[in-house]
This record gives sequence, C-alpha cells and structure tokens, in this order.
Amino acid sequence: VDPNLRGDLQVLAQKVARTLPD
Repeated sequence: VDPNLRGDLQVLAQKVARTLPD
C-alpha cells in the first residue's frame, strides 16, 4: 500500500470519526 494513500485513509478515518456521535 502506498504510504501516502495510507496517510490519506487515516485522515479520512479521523474525519469520519468526528462526524459520528460520541
């Protein structure tokens, strides 16, 4: 997996986590 792509996926996961209710 491309390290850059993995980084983007991690950032995306963090954004999704923020949109989810606690």
